[in-house]
Amino acid sequence: MEEVEKLSQIEVNKMLRTVYEYVNQYEELKGLEVCFETFTDGTSLALFSQPGAHVVKRFVTGGFRGFLPFCLVYRSNPTNDNQRLKKPEYLSALAGWMADSANYPELENIEIEEIEQTSVPYQSNTDESGVSDYMVTFNLYYRKED
Repeated sequence: MEEVEKLSQIEVNKMLRTVYEYVNQYEELKGLEVCFETFTDGTSLALFSQPGAHVVKRFVTGGFRGFLPFCLVYRSNPTNDNQRLKKPEYLSALAGWMADSANYPELENIEIEEIEQTSVPYQSNTDESGVSDYMVTFNLYYRKED
């Protein structure tokens, strides 16, 4: 079986920063703070890396095609059913915006080929105080030239 070449941690961090900056461009954030792998007190949206980032293909020119899985988690404390229904709807709209190639950022030496939404938004956790996490997952495919 062929060994999968993992992306370096430096490369993963660079691409996660790109995704973080991209999410912050979403006009419908409406003051919602976007965090990286943590949450603020109260309502917040966080970007989390997921395992499995790797090189899909190396090019003779020295570049490569990369794969980076990640997720967005919306943490809030909904107090009624209507609020609970709106959280996945919000994440669904954000995910649709992110997956639209017309919105992809222009980057030097990097082309985002696809941001693929790999799940529908769902409630992933609720603690005893009623704070709930709603999650949506993605795969990022990109091409990097040396």
